[in-house]
Amino acid sequence: MFNPLTTIDTNTITAFGATIARNENIWVALSTPDGRLLVYTSLDRGNSWQKVVESASVAPARQIEMVAGNTHDSPVFIFYLSPDGDGDLYLLRLFPASGVIQTVAVAVGPDTIDRVSVATDRDSNYYLYCLYVNEQRTGRNGYFTRSRDQGSTWEAPQGFWNCFHPSLSSGAGSLLHCVWRYALSGREIHYSANPYYGAPGRWRGLSVLKSGYEQCFYPAVVQTDTFPPWRAPVWAVWTVARRDTEMLDLEFTFSTSGGSWWFTPDTLGEMFIDEWLPVLLPGRWNVDMVYNAGGRGENDPTVLYWCSARSYLPQTVSAPRIVNDRRVQTNIYGARARLVPLRWRHSSFPAVIFSAYQRDSARGLLFSRTILSGGENHNINIGRLAPVTTILTPAKVTSTGIHGPLFDATGKMVAKNNLRPGIYFSSTDKSIKKIVFLR
Repeated sequence: MFNPLTTIDTNTITAFGATIARNENIWVALSTPDGRLLVYTSLDRGNSWQKVVESASVAPARQIEMVAGNTHDSPVFIFYLSPDGDGDLYLLRLFPASGVIQTVAVAVGPDTIDRVSVATDRDSNYYLYCLYVNEQRTGRNGYFTRSRDQGSTWEAPQGFWNCFHPSLSSGAGSLLHCVWRYALSGREIHYSANPYYGAPGRWRGLSVLKSGYEQCFYPAVVQTDTFPPWRAPVWAVWTVARRDTEMLDLEFTFSTSGGSWWFTPDTLGEMFIDEWLPVLLPGRWNVDMVYNAGGRGENDPTVLYWCSARSYLPQTVSAPRIVNDRRVQTNIYGARARLVPLRWRHSSFPAVIFSAYQRDSARGLLFSRTILSGGENHNINIGRLAPVTTILTPAKVTSTGIHGPLFDATGKMVAKNNLRPGIYFSSTDKSIKKIVFLR
């Protein structure tokens, strides 16, 4: 399903981030325990990597988050959470053409910062958004700020809700989404949206996506970039601890109203296998997700799974496919896996960047992209384009009636001569047919 792994770096790392620029160059930044910041780029969709920055003037990062602007001359933005001052947040603006890095203090002072989430909208004259929280206390411990001048200056922070583990993402148009773990109890997942580019006083009221006796951790939220915004599906997923963290599962929900109301959460994955720390990537017609699965102990096997859901079938998630061929690091939040989209023709394909397991640390960075056989992988390609529904009877299911391979709802290729009644998909470069097969 995925290519053999490509090694980006072999150092022990404390945190890393990744993003893809408008020109489709991939950027990765990592921090090492001895205080080095390394930045790599790939100009060929991850086949080869070049180190473009090595700096020894920073402290080992707790967390690195990266975004790229929506213009060709935009900087690459590296948000760097330093352990100095119990968590000082800086922005490193990297200009690819010159290699110049400018440092901007986003939140530096006596207050502790434990987690940060960042985003940028999809306009050419874009905002940068940043939400940072102090997880040492409850109350209004989160602060939201934004920048309109590519991170040079930042607005006065807006007080945010009682918030742990925030996840911020831009949606369609001017819509901004956020989910978090309710800090007071740790047993609820809360959501809010801002339909005006994060403007002060414009956040909607809270929606409680999850509530109960079980602890919840590390939620994530994304929306497809289709229009209009109120019809583009929004997905939210989080880790839930059964029996007081004895067993970890994933739960997800979705909204087809731009986040105004949500469907009842459902469990994702296997019943008796621990699954946790989901990471989401939105596309035009789909959402991709990777998550950890397996044991969390020192000698337990741990794998990284990939799955996806389509905008026209948001309640259905594909069967998971394994990404890694060696144990993945799962115990260090700053070294969690990342997803970037690789584009080909009218489609996009997920690529995964992750770190290998090492006791009490993360080791190296590895890259795995979707295998494109002859430039296209139909198992991934279905669902990236708007579907056209066709109803077929057995007499019409022939090589002339359906051009190209035929797939079920999970993306698995099926034989045309032995179909059961159901819904199938036939994909080409420019269109996709949703086929209802009748007996």
